[in-house]
Amino acid sequence: MKEKDFSNSFWEKDYAGENLSGEDLSHKDLSGANLIGADLSGANLSEANLSGAQLSGVKFTSANLSNANLERADLTNVDLGGCCLSGATFSNNPGMNQELLNNLINSGATITDSP
Repeated sequence: MKEKDFSNSFWEKDYAGENLSGEDLSHKDLSGANLIGADLSGANLSEANLSGAQLSGVKFTSANLSNANLERADLTNVDLGGCCLSGATFSNNPGMNQELLNNLINSGATITDSP
């Protein structure tokens, strides 16, 4: 497995399908990252920038996404059950379906321009 370097911006890196469970990614710039199918269960993503990230099929079980920016992030087939979403921002998200929107409404997330 390749060594993970989270010290800089992720934008040029491809972590599709990687096991990133339990990683501390708080305050990281993950904008535009390819994380398709990655396992981020239990990861700390508080205040991370995930805007425009490819998150289709990502496993977020019990992840901390408090105050994270998820604007324009692809949420196709994403399950945010059990996640801390307080203050997380969602806007113009491809893949946002009504079930996911309903789950976010009572989570403390900020939702704008959603279907």
